[in-house]
Amino acid sequence: FRGAGSKVTVLETAPDILHGEDQDVTAELLKIMKRQGIGFKLSAASKEITPSNGGLTLAYHDGKKVASLTAQTVLMATGRKPRSNLALPFRLSDGAIAVDNQMETSIKGIYAAGDVIGGRLLAHLAYAEGRVAAENALGHKSAVNYNSVPSCVYTTPEAATVGLNEVQAAQQGIPIRVGKSNFRANGRALTLGEREGFVKIVADNDGTIIGAQILGSGASELISELTLAVTLKANAAVLADMIHPHPGLSEVVWEACGDVLGRSLHGI
Repeated sequence: FRGAGSKVTVLETAPDILHGEDQDVTAELLKIMKRQGIGFKLSAASKEITPSNGGLTLAYHDGKKVASLTAQTVLMATGRKPRSNLALPFRLSDGAIAVDNQMETSIKGIYAAGDVIGGRLLAHLAYAEGRVAAENALGHKSAVNYNSVPSCVYTTPEAATVGLNEVQAAQQGIPIRVGKSNFRANGRALTLGEREGFVKIVADNDGTIIGAQILGSGASELISELTLAVTLKANAAVLADMIHPHPGLSEVVWEACGDVLGRSLHGI
């Protein structure tokens, strides 16, 4: 909407714009979007929307006081939850249909997949779960690898993640090595006028890639290389030694993997 010329203010109940995502990605994206002219009210809960002078007035609480905004349009995007009030007596977990790792419900021979089973409500994950459910229903043993599910945010620039971030790795007690490379050091990004953002690689002490975060142009495409790396438990050295096309945005991935090993060519 901002790109089309509208004045935009985002109200978010969480204290940050991508709650639970990598802190560096979240902080940098917030700076970029503010520079684009988008306003933010964080830790703000909407209270009431009323007609006012041909538009709308939105009252909200910012944690200290009640304030208000005026607008022509209010877009409500308050999240989703499964509609699992079905006739069949499925076992539920937090309101979602509980399944095992073969996607089978508590009723033998009945399988469920996608948003109705809860978890991360992503279209590509739902598709993968549906495929696994169908394969198991037909007698083929199959399971979803939840450790390597990419997640993409289609902002400008895009953000994409896979696997663990630094905080999640620390919570699991995994010693890590982190590599980072900025798009502003990439020739292809500069020619495209897309210098903002970075690639961050999270690896364990042996250099095995366990997660990655990208903020920048084409992040939703670039994350697939790192999803493959997480899936195959590839070492950062594999991607750092792999020849990437030049000039190309994927060289930022290459540089970040090199940085994990202490041999980045262009620094961060």
